[in-house]
Amino acid sequence: MSWRIFQRLFNTPPHRHATTVTDKFGRKFWIYWDLEGFEYAAELHLRYRGRWVGIMSLLREKDGRIALQDIMLLQGAKLRQRGLGKAMIQELIRWAQANNFKTISGTITPHDGSTMKYLTEWYRRQGFTVRERQIILELEDRTS
Repeated sequence: MSWRIFQRLFNTPPHRHATTVTDKFGRKFWIYWDLEGFEYAAELHLRYRGRWVGIMSLLREKDGRIALQDIMLLQGAKLRQRGLGKAMIQELIRWAQANNFKTISGTITPHDGSTMKYLTEWYRRQGFTVRERQIILELEDRTS
């Protein structure tokens, strides 16, 4: 049996540093960082049963801030409203604090059927300040 088939059948970890995230239906997803070449960029991957289902792309800014370039669930609306995006953002915040970053920023760009209104409200619920299309999260004062 090939490793990919084994992962699909038994939902095994795709990476030795992967941790689990459970959606609101109790399904277990795997989340892990790809930090190769992090002097410039990083990616957070979300997998389910051996398949890549989400990604978060980051850039390290020259001033030491993190720029959130994209956060995407690959099956769009099918995976929305399950807490997976929130879990990815929480992992980003945890990781950024552990690595002494002070700010996460980005630009809201709706795609895959999402709207500006929905995304603005969603980022606010995650603790971001939203101004026009810009999002920012100051990590210094957060204790979580």
